[in-house]
Amino acid sequence: MSVPSWPGTPEWPDRPGYPYPPARPIPRREGPVMVPTVDLPRGDAVEQLRARRRVLLTGAIDAMGATKICAELMALDGQSRDDVELFVNSDGGPLADVLAVLDVIGSMRARVRTRCLGRASGTAAVVLACGTGERSASPHSVISLRAGDERIEGPPERLRAEVAQLEVVRRVVVAALAARTGLPEDDLVVELERGAVLDAERAKDLGLVDVVAGEQR
Repeated sequence: MSVPSWPGTPEWPDRPGYPYPPARPIPRREGPVMVPTVDLPRGDAVEQLRARRRVLLTGAIDAMGATKICAELMALDGQSRDDVELFVNSDGGPLADVLAVLDVIGSMRARVRTRCLGRASGTAAVVLACGTGERSASPHSVISLRAGDERIEGPPERLRAEVAQLEVVRRVVVAALAARTGLPEDDLVVELERGAVLDAERAKDLGLVDVVAGEQR
């Protein structure tokens, strides 16, 4: 079967280019093909840590994060009185959400040894300082009690109620820190509001940790 040629008469428009639109050559790839990565299941690693009575506190300490940490600590406390190690690498979260973690740590029969690996800011530094066992920091840790700004929205009545609740929470946190660090409460209020970023040695001098990991005791 033959294919008729383009008529080329006035009734037909000019013949379009073929293919249309013009094909462009695909450039040859110089590097490897980049593909998305997928986090592998960490069940085995978590189980190994749990077997050694170790818990990781990472990410935000919000309501969900605090619930997860509390559940892990309570599960380990139910198994044994042996010490639990809580490794902290977090920027913290809302002040109110850390209260449950402090209550669980304080009520456990097992001592909770806290250690900063990387950074501990805001409520994460509060957890670090309120450990019931030895509190330590790795040599390259950065620690700050300065809490993030609390976002409060709503009508005036609600704002007044939330501000009052936040003040109560702040007093509870300050009292817990004062009992563990020995620092005056007024100084701790300043640290929570505008505290500086501290290295491990300065955090030790301030009483937030007992020892810098690796130093001679």
